[in-house]
Amino acid sequence: MNVKMIFKQLLKIKDKQYRKLVLHHSLYQMLRPIDSSLALYFKQRKQNITEFSDSLPILFLIGIPRSGTTIIYQYLSIVLNICYTSNLWSTFPKCSPYIRPVLNISPPLEFDSFYGNGSKMKSPQEGGFIFNQWFPNIENHYYAEIDNNSENHLKNYFNSVYSTSKKPILIKNGRNSVRLNVLSHIFKTARYIWVHRPPLSIAQSILKGREILKGDINTNWTVLPKEWEKIVALPYQEQVAHQVYCIDQQINQDLDNIPKENIFEINYSDFCKEPYSIATELCSKFPELKFRPNLPDGIKTKVFSSSQKIHLNSRDRQRIEAALKNLYGNRYIAL
Repeated sequence: MNVKMIFKQLLKIKDKQYRKLVLHHSLYQMLRPIDSSLALYFKQRKQNITEFSDSLPILFLIGIPRSGTTIIYQYLSIVLNICYTSNLWSTFPKCSPYIRPVLNISPPLEFDSFYGNGSKMKSPQEGGFIFNQWFPNIENHYYAEIDNNSENHLKNYFNSVYSTSKKPILIKNGRNSVRLNVLSHIFKTARYIWVHRPPLSIAQSILKGREILKGDINTNWTVLPKEWEKIVALPYQEQVAHQVYCIDQQINQDLDNIPKENIFEINYSDFCKEPYSIATELCSKFPELKFRPNLPDGIKTKVFSSSQKIHLNSRDRQRIEAALKNLYGNRYIAL
């Protein structure tokens, strides 16, 4: 994509946040050769840090898409002394593990985002370009398979990140929620921060995203469950209900194989009321996490709107709730 085409595309986009997202994606494409060359240069100079450690302090923030993981990631990145995936890191996904100024940055005090992506170069970001190095099957990302060479590369990559940053690594990528079986095999001591939100609120938010990003409520744009081929032909109300349920079930099943002491659960509504309290509990659960020094004014007393109001029309709400109740059974009321 040349510069002229990029500017033509940007001029067509009215939403400011969306425009910045497209610009970031365009920068990534344009800078790929530089990224690859720098990665090769740094890797040759720093071969001594590519030995993998089984005790790598890496944490994955997971949940059904649209469950509130983005704002939680933004807040935790501000208050915790961690290494997080930023727009800057995602622009240079191959060479960033070797560059401390890229990894050891502090995020801006902002809580706006466009579907998982902040607007500034230091803003937390989904990290899709990072994980596409090992999981390139973007369309069928729910088939998370990885060969031995890619597994070793993935291990060494994040070991290099830790060796350079000297900080715990907190990752939030929506598709990782359907890759837990693979990730837990590779990172055996990893921690998992699991976010919960009522399934009807999640379904509503997914449908809103379809309208905004695809212009069609029947066209998906976010994380897919492995059962997608079986549910894609359903009416969109039943389809989105199955999408939410199947991803939720897969997360539950995969986490059953992970020690409970490595899992911390967050209720989205509770977090919005007392985010600093939740962050404090998280640090108590996982002692490798520490607060950043000199936190911004007001961050300890910050609260958020939980956005739990349902705006669906009566027909959509009735059909989605009926499908969710049928899928979850007696558990639906408690969610």
